[in-house]
Amino acid sequence: MHKPQKSASDSLLLQADVLVLGGGPSAAWAAVAAAESGAKVVLADKGYLGTSGATAPSNTGTWCVPPGDNRHAVVERRWQRTGELADPRWMLRCVDTAYRNLLRLSEWGYPFPSEDDGRLYIANLRGPDYMRFMRRRVLLAGVTVLDHHPALELLSDGDAIVGAAGVARQIGQDWRVDANAVVLATGGCAFRERILGATGLTGDGYLMAAEAGASLSGMEFTGKY
Repeated sequence: MHKPQKSASDSLLLQADVLVLGGGPSAAWAAVAAAESGAKVVLADKGYLGTSGATAPSNTGTWCVPPGDNRHAVVERRWQRTGELADPRWMLRCVDTAYRNLLRLSEWGYPFPSEDDGRLYIANLRGPDYMRFMRRRVLLAGVTVLDHHPALELLSDGDAIVGAAGVARQIGQDWRVDANAVVLATGGCAFRERILGATGLTGDGYLMAAEAGASLSGMEFTGKY
């Protein structure tokens, strides 16, 4: 863990190679991947990493396609459903990464259930166990985790995003992280949808990205709507 520094105004100031905003599975995996590559990583979540987001309180399915199954055909069928407006190259990368990381979960000791023939059933994850497990992996990777630290704005040098700032809501302290890269993994926008874990899915990451000048695409292809 990296020790935080405080300025004269008692604000929390941190430096990182990579800042990850969010506390769901995407944020956890991004933080682990960056840390394993040798980066100094800070993860800031407006909730508590491991319990925030829609995955933590429920089961979650996975796009589990073993290498022996015809991945190109699987992607082709899914691509047709998008009106051929998705990018098959990224879809293939998603399939490959998802399967590889499911195997890593098994290697790390995640308690997958077994099929009747003894094989592990890795196509479904139990949300509470999965996210509690991922919190441990994030901390084990040496990531500095800032729980209950919502980001309120992205910081720009005029050409690129160079960090983020927000508030530690439990103590009312301002925080700022200067970073070489920022990963927005803040989830979708399902506020007031009455689904488990949706209370915090307010789309704030999308808003910050739009305010910083980002172009948003592909949002119309969410599997839920």
